[in-house]
Amino acid sequence: MPTRLLAALAVGVLVLSGCGRGEALPGGDDPARSDGCPQVELVGLRGQAQSLHHHRALGTEVDGITRRIADGLARDGVRDVRIEAIRHRSRVTSTLSVFQQDVAQGKRLLARKLTSLERRCPSTRIGVVGFSQGAQIAHETLAAHPRLARHVDTLVLVGSPRRDPDARVTRVDLPGPQPSAPGSLGAGPSLGGLTGRTIEACITGDVVCAFTGTRDYTIHKHAYERPSVADAIARAALPRLTPS
Repeated sequence: MPTRLLAALAVGVLVLSGCGRGEALPGGDDPARSDGCPQVELVGLRGQAQSLHHHRALGTEVDGITRRIADGLARDGVRDVRIEAIRHRSRVTSTLSVFQQDVAQGKRLLARKLTSLERRCPSTRIGVVGFSQGAQIAHETLAAHPRLARHVDTLVLVGSPRRDPDARVTRVDLPGPQPSAPGSLGAGPSLGGLTGRTIEACITGDVVCAFTGTRDYTIHKHAYERPSVADAIARAALPRLTPS
């Protein structure tokens, strides 16, 4: 991995320790059907250093986006929605190997969760939403498991360090031009058939999802918390999650 990317990551992981705080996640949000399977399941993955004890273990950004998706589904008559967090380690560290250990654990937990959903709830629509480190976990997991990816109706990647500016994903219309640089850890692996069902959010100036050589993480830490940004991301995800 290029030295400049390692340096960017080392600074970024320390800065991100101030991201999103909130409340614990007790389980799903809404009552499931008699078979225990909701109409829609939203699986969320928080960013690095975000607490498991706040914002339902989702982090500020994923919590806001999934709430808005659930609200949009409810307006369309879909009230049986479950939101669950992947409770991976997400340590404050400037050591790449520690960061990647947490990513590896998250990938195992996400694969296990999606395997269980596939087996138990084959008719449930599935959305996976990840921010920052969580987006990396989601991207790499689903790229490595195309069988699981086939059962994901939409993948939402927000501020991803593995962003590929050339991938033919749906890009959310956010303030400023679309960034042209890849993520700080380089473009991630191909998502195959899931590419067309993937939504990407990267705001101009976010050096994690579009590395420019600078170390100002203000936009990455705060821009996706804005209600207008969360609303735009949720609106992009809704069409693929609304049961027909």
